[in-house]
Amino acid sequence: MLLKILTLILLTKMTLALAIAFTNSMPPYYIEKDERGIELEIIKASFKEKGFDIKEIRNVNYKDAVKLLNSNVVNGVVDNLTNSIYEGSEVLQSNQTINYIDCAVALKNSLINLGKKESFSSHSVWAFKSAKDVLGEEFKKSVEVNSNYSEDFDQELQTKVLLGRRIDIIISDKNVFMYQFTRNHPAQRIDQLVFYPVSKKTPRNIKFKDSFYLKSFNEGLEIIKRNGIYDKILKSYHGQYFTEC
Repeated sequence: MLLKILTLILLTKMTLALAIAFTNSMPPYYIEKDERGIELEIIKASFKEKGFDIKEIRNVNYKDAVKLLNSNVVNGVVDNLTNSIYEGSEVLQSNQTINYIDCAVALKNSLINLGKKESFSSHSVWAFKSAKDVLGEEFKKSVEVNSNYSEDFDQELQTKVLLGRRIDIIISDKNVFMYQFTRNHPAQRIDQLVFYPVSKKTPRNIKFKDSFYLKSFNEGLEIIKRNGIYDKILKSYHGQYFTEC
């Protein structure tokens, strides 16, 4: 009995190391060079409540993230809650951590009606990678006939090409776009832009292979939502996390 008690005491004081992978995540959700960001801090705080510490973070493409998870190189993958790449694989889905807010963005004086699906067929459009496959059938049909539609993982140039009128419409998470906009173009005014929702909000979560990590994370996430830490993290990124287009 004494041995069991001592073991429990040691376990409660011991910090367990974790490795996780993000899937091409960008600021303000994951700021790689500083190892911080809204999404990362929510995940870290949730695990901390259960005695875990994230010691290794990889930021890779979807396919590599799945390989790392299946080979137990990482304990979890941070991704969209719904992603077809996981179909048929035995991943365990955590509770939702946060939403991505996918929007179409155009210059106000371009007079483009972003509420009309025809606008995505008749103007040059630059979207984040896989947008055509995740933003719904209506969006997909609109851009499939557009020879001036392109996708790219690298979204850092989106603000520049839009302001330089080299692209008519940008498809991006609003918070990713605004992070680049305020950082790279501080003299520009936000009221020169028009935002329009191109899909429902995209919920995010973590994929696990081990139910122990899943249970621990979900319990930790619930704790930080109850004790105010979750809201405190969001407030610390005031002006960097918008919940609507």
